[in-house]
Amino acid sequence: MNNKVLSLVFSVCLALGLAACDTIEERAEKHFQNAVELYAEGDASRAAVELNNAIQLVPGHREALWLFAEIEEQEGSLAAAYGRVLTITEFDPDDIAAQQAAARLAALAEDWDAAGRHARSVRRLAGEAPVDPIVRAVELAVAYQDARIPYDPERQDEVTAEAALMVEDHPELRVLFQVLLDYQVRRDQWNSALATSAAAIEHHPDFKKFYLFRLHVLEQLGMADEIERQLRAMAEQFEEDGESSRLLLRWYMSQERVADARSYLRSQVAQSSYKAEPQMLLIGFIQQTAGSQAAAEELDGILENLPEDDPNRPLYRSARAGLDFDLGQRDAAIAEVEDILATAEPSDMTRRIKIILAKMKEGIGDREAAEALVEEVLAEDATETDALKMRAFWMIQEDRTDAALQELRIALDQRPNDPETLTLMAQAHARAGSHDLSGNMLALAVEATESAPRESLRYADFLVGDGRLLAAESILVDALRLDPGNLDILRQLGDIYLDLQDWTRLRGVVAALNGGGAGMDASRLVTLMLSAQNEEDQLEDFLGTMAARDSDDIRVVATIVRLRLARGDVQGALDFIQSRLAEQPDDPDLRFIAARVFASSGAATRAQEELQKLIAEAPGTEQFWITLYNLTRDVDGAEQAWEILENAVEAVPDSRSLAWMQASEFERVGDIEGAIAVYERLYEENSDSLIVANNLASLLASYRSDEDSLDRAQTIARRLRGTNVAAFQDTYGWILALDDRPNEALDYLEQAVKLLPRDPSVQYHLAYAYALAAREKKALETYRLTQALLDEWQGPDLPFADRVQGEIDRLSGEGEPQN
Repeated sequence: MNNKVLSLVFSVCLALGLAACDTIEERAEKHFQNAVELYAEGDASRAAVELNNAIQLVPGHREALWLFAEIEEQEGSLAAAYGRVLTITEFDPDDIAAQQAAARLAALAEDWDAAGRHARSVRRLAGEAPVDPIVRAVELAVAYQDARIPYDPERQDEVTAEAALMVEDHPELRVLFQVLLDYQVRRDQWNSALATSAAAIEHHPDFKKFYLFRLHVLEQLGMADEIERQLRAMAEQFEEDGESSRLLLRWYMSQERVADARSYLRSQVAQSSYKAEPQMLLIGFIQQTAGSQAAAEELDGILENLPEDDPNRPLYRSARAGLDFDLGQRDAAIAEVEDILATAEPSDMTRRIKIILAKMKEGIGDREAAEALVEEVLAEDATETDALKMRAFWMIQEDRTDAALQELRIALDQRPNDPETLTLMAQAHARAGSHDLSGNMLALAVEATESAPRESLRYADFLVGDGRLLAAESILVDALRLDPGNLDILRQLGDIYLDLQDWTRLRGVVAALNGGGAGMDASRLVTLMLSAQNEEDQLEDFLGTMAARDSDDIRVVATIVRLRLARGDVQGALDFIQSRLAEQPDDPDLRFIAARVFASSGAATRAQEELQKLIAEAPGTEQFWITLYNLTRDVDGAEQAWEILENAVEAVPDSRSLAWMQASEFERVGDIEGAIAVYERLYEENSDSLIVANNLASLLASYRSDEDSLDRAQTIARRLRGTNVAAFQDTYGWILALDDRPNEALDYLEQAVKLLPRDPSVQYHLAYAYALAAREKKALETYRLTQALLDEWQGPDLPFADRVQGEIDRLSGEGEPQN
């Protein structure tokens, strides 16, 4: 390089600043050194920014990745920390320190496959040299997991014996305690588990799972006083997350100790009198346990003693207005909150109050005003979580799932374990057809709430829908341990044990339901169990006992009648209901049940007359109309039933069930646009219904050909991806075929046709997909079957009926392709 070039380079460097001539590695190193200084000063957040800059410049910067992993582990992000160390091992598989750290982090995150893989790498790299005890601890944990499935009790005994010896010298190795506790709890070694959990908490006081293990052990040992002390210790130790306090409250409620729960909350208020959150939690608890009026009186007392200039006063006033709203004073409540906001300066509190007002506006149906308030809040603070959740919820209802997930990720960054955000993400993923991701979010919500009933029931529903009954049982049992009398959990557990035919555990649930005052639920399970066991004599005795004991309970009457009809004992049902009517001839519920029995006994005219009398007395009762419509349709035909349905829709205009029937009638008579209009209205009112979504998408895809309608059908049907329901498989497969994705379509349509082999629409869709996939022999065979079904078809006109023969001719070499 000559002097002129050197001079030019020197001048450029001076003009741009000397940093501009640093190499990428030098710039990355400067970011790393800045991070080290910031981290030493306690500023982990800014250090993370610098580390991210360094890694973007040099992705394999070992020291930056290592420090980043340390920061993320301290913040509780084990998966992220593992990811950093994993990157080091990918750049240098022989880095034994990184492999060891990866093994440890993977084990802490309970990713046993990864933990075992990294532990084996450490052994390979160490050769004959001794390894750190953490590696042996990870090997033991992995071996224990491997011995669970398939079950190898002898191997588990060996592993835990070594773990018990090792933990005495290395109590800092958390994974050893995890192995021992799991082993002892699964073998009902409650006293050993009690001692182990105490030691685990002593050495790892920040690991909440050990506290939960100990709670389970204390419950099994019946140590109620110790449970309370343990829960209070958790609430103090994990004060920031709030879930431990809620866990204590749930336990108090399960023990029917409402006064103690309220006393605990008041003590929290006294300790933080300047904070609004403990006070608001108390108000919410009073509302839940004593009603909105009692909560309003509590707030009145607070406001009466609160200085006018107290910074929390606007929030308490807004909460008081919210209670008025719940008590029916909606206009006054909204006016009060608007008055509070009229002179308020923008702040976190005013944004919170605006969200309260937005929920009120939505509650009265003023969605536009609610959306405007949410937008105002987000314009001031783009990370306000409640506003983001409201906007995301609306987006989900509008099928804008990608946008909703983007909002929810921002919300989750602010509150990483917020169960409501996680639940909304589950709904968004489900709507987008990402079934597994939806389940993952529901599982995280259960974890975030320490197995709260609502989240546990929701996840259990998901698992039952997947046929994973044992997994659902495990989730519900965990929830029941902390809320033993929860009737909703017991009901769902009973249904699961019924499906599993686990009669011993089912009897335990029946006893718990009876003890909790849910005798009807218990009786339902007993009758279903006896029916499943074909215990006819016992079932008859049980029904007789029910009739003698609870004959005044209309639910008991309905159950007895239903079971007798299900067994074919029509006369027995008729005798029973008539005996009840003799005592209460004017009771509308008994008369309705009697009408259904009359219909089952062949006395259709008598049933219709009784239903018409009931409708004349109570024209707004949906069930009377539905029963009369169905009976008339069976007896007198569709035309006469249609007239009844029109009158029913006029009498009960808000009935979704009647609207659904109306849409079906529109389809029957060939008024497809009328049917679509009804489904569009139902979908707008509640877009969560899978059946409404399926029917609307199916009609749009089958009867319309414009691009907008097909795009809308695709958007609506995304949630059907991965479905096991034949009708849904048909809809989704057909839409995939229309989108020129025949191989994917066939995965669904071939399954659908197995369960709906006599449905000409399903056969036609399958034939179309075969033809599209160039499987002409299968297409011809299926088109011929479709035509045979069409020749026998007596239902409404089908949109493809005039095309099937043309396709048969074409594939037989006798005609031109049909459109």
